Amino acid sequence: MGQALVSKMQVMTKYDQINKFLRQTSEFKSILENQEPLQISTFFDIKILADKIKVEGSYLMEDELFQIYASLQTVFSVLRFFDERKEIYPNLEALFEHLPIEKDILKKIERVLDPKGKMKPNASAELQEITSAIAHGEQEVRKRMDSIYKMAQGKNWLADGSLTIRDGRMCIPILAENKRKLKGFI
Repeated sequence: MGQALVSKMQVMTKYDQINKFLRQTSEFKSILENQEPLQISTFFDIKILADKIKVEGSYLMEDELFQIYASLQTVFSVLRFFDERKEIYPNLEALFEHLPIEKDILKKIERVLDPKGKMKPNASAELQEITSAIAHGEQEVRKRMDSIYKMAQGKNWLADGSLTIRDGRMCIPILAENKRKLKGFI
């Protein structure tokens, strides 16, 4: 990002333009000298992500959308900083006057991502439906496993222990001599 800006540098010859940049530089120097609380904590170069999303049918992953969200939070923090101090730093505040950012974009992102950047289960009606179906399916599997476990326990087929999880699967601890008596992955 910095290299691209450096490659665009040119010699300035117009007095008004030079004077404007000198005033902006002076104001920013004042911010640094006065230790003003300008919060530029998180900022990602989102140009690649912006190019990616321009392609029809493409989408952003959770972490990519969260990078945009974090960067926009920083941008809005900077905008707020200069808006609150426009009398002190008028030349820097003028840089942001016509910035084309949709004001509600953070709220829209917050509707689909949680504070840790993970997709909310109710981000859309379809996702809510899928999440509910998965939860219902898991509940049904758990009930079925409990009933099979109780049946095996009643027939003394079990080794010591209870239901366990191996490789992401629920397992019933069946004694070796009884493993053919119960159908399924043993």
